[in-house]
Amino acid sequence: MTSKMKRVVSISSALVIATVMLIGGGLWISSLNSNSIYQGPIVALALEGYPGDRLAFSVCRNASHGEVLLGAINKVINDLGDEKIAELVRHHTDVDLGRTSTLSFYVPTPGNSGDAIYFYTAFANSPFSYLGANNSSAGVNWDIMRFVAVELGMRLEARFSVFGGIIQAVTQQTSEWRMIGDAVFITEAREQILTFSDVYWTSMLAVISKKSNSWNTLAQLDGRRIGGMGGGIGAIYIQRQLDNGTLSSATQLLEYTAIQTAFMDLLAGRIDAVVFPDYATEKLIASRR
Repeated sequence: MTSKMKRVVSISSALVIATVMLIGGGLWISSLNSNSIYQGPIVALALEGYPGDRLAFSVCRNASHGEVLLGAINKVINDLGDEKIAELVRHHTDVDLGRTSTLSFYVPTPGNSGDAIYFYTAFANSPFSYLGANNSSAGVNWDIMRFVAVELGMRLEARFSVFGGIIQAVTQQTSEWRMIGDAVFITEAREQILTFSDVYWTSMLAVISKKSNSWNTLAQLDGRRIGGMGGGIGAIYIQRQLDNGTLSSATQLLEYTAIQTAFMDLLAGRIDAVVFPDYATEKLIASRR
């Protein structure tokens, strides 16, 4: 088993899902559209049997700069290794949640001159890409690309794009060195238009539900009202289970444009569970404390 495959087994489960994330005590959230009040702790558990999603950097498949850029990215990924990438994930999770955190290694700062690598992001995928202090670019992917820019002697510039438009922006015909900065999962459809780097992280899906339920299997979700991010890997996976009959027609999938809205509906009792990538559930839960 290669080190990249070991990362699939070890890192994701070790740092995010190994510890059940609870909201203890009395969590009180007002229902959005009623006078009722929801009380109770919430738990996020890894979806049993889920194969995991591979995250990688990507560029347009026919981009002239693709081979050089991905070569530099792969070098940095391998130079950092599993432990330092895991430390970056933990560090940026802490920082984005307002906790004190420092790194045991130095992340370089690229120069301000020369050709640019354009880092396309929605700044909405913590800990991989988000807005940090003073609305500056931050996250695991940004830090990795800082190493890459220094390696290539280039400057690094972030460009905002709504998540649904990032692939279109990066795959336009251009001489610019464009790449996807958000955490993007490898899929067969995406491999038709994008070339991917080595895998640097593997994510599981978490089922967020009331502690009294503590669901983490498809059988437990059958017949429930399940929320997910529209176009997100969680909603895609649940839809596939509906299409292949693993989940019965009594199951309802509700797709949201903002995962926070799905979480509020869970708290208000309008849905039964939310399915979402494990690395982001800690922030989601902490945001409602």
